[in-house]
Amino acid sequence: MAATKDRRIGGPDLEVSKLAFGMYRTNTKSEPLESMELVKAAYDKGINFFATSDNYGTEMLLGRAIQEHKIPRDKIVIATMTGLPITQRHQAEFEVNTSGKRIVAQVEKSRKLLGVDTIDLYQTHAHDGNTPMLDIITVMNRLIEEKAIRNYGFSNYTTNNIIEGIRICKENGFREPVSLQNWYNLMGWRSEDSVKTAMGSGMTLLAYSPLANGFLTHDSVQASRVLDKLATEKNAIESVRLENDIRKELRKLDDMAVNEGRNIQQLSLAWLMGRENTVPMLGAYTREHLDDLAQSMDWVLRTEQVDFIERVRNKIHKIYGELVNAVNGSG
Repeated sequence: MAATKDRRIGGPDLEVSKLAFGMYRTNTKSEPLESMELVKAAYDKGINFFATSDNYGTEMLLGRAIQEHKIPRDKIVIATMTGLPITQRHQAEFEVNTSGKRIVAQVEKSRKLLGVDTIDLYQTHAHDGNTPMLDIITVMNRLIEEKAIRNYGFSNYTTNNIIEGIRICKENGFREPVSLQNWYNLMGWRSEDSVKTAMGSGMTLLAYSPLANGFLTHDSVQASRVLDKLATEKNAIESVRLENDIRKELRKLDDMAVNEGRNIQQLSLAWLMGRENTVPMLGAYTREHLDDLAQSMDWVLRTEQVDFIERVRNKIHKIYGELVNAVNGSG
């Protein structure tokens, strides 16, 4: 099956599928051969966009999958990034390094591991407060001139980071970043302002964790969180109540999806795919999981469905704010 390409990142040169296949934790959730089969299965389903990072430990796996399954290089788009410590990706605190020296060195390593001459999209994994934005953008533009990368973007950047980057590009005549890879989904607002800023500048949103780390799934929303019998604090009790209130709202969306012969995880992806310049990044660790999520690619939500989703989302947003206050003890 040919890739279903209807998204463009940075103009006509990067044409990608509605969904991206994210390689985060693929090597820890699946066996290597199974992971390679998933890459081929995703491609066969019309997904041509594969995203990894130098600290995921999956660049070589992706490169091997492309080579061994004879996936045509000119038919796929490969994204990777750098900035986080290679051996500390699960630690809460770490030092970000996107210096020019680090970027150049890691681009060379990633090209070798992926088995490619040019990386289609190269991103900085997080904002580095110790490296001037001008240095980052200068080296990215040089790498484009050298054909080591085709385009560049940012990940986990704030509104101010994005504004600064765009300003520097305009002032110096540099190629601008084409993507923002941030945590974004139906119930999450951590990136709302930065997403609006990026998209207002023509950048494409690569939405990672589109299912909110598994929260936006049928089994999850149909369940209810049970209060620990030992919990007696007011904030703990309130937090559980509010979390269950969020699930009640999400069940409305799941019920709507079920009436269409779908489920809420497919709805969550379809909603993101229906947004302008947005590509959700699915993470599938089994063939069954991939088959389920890939069905979202042919679901175009009707206007009244989108309106209903937005109303529920606004209600969840309000409850989510109350939940944050309860967790922080300010409710």
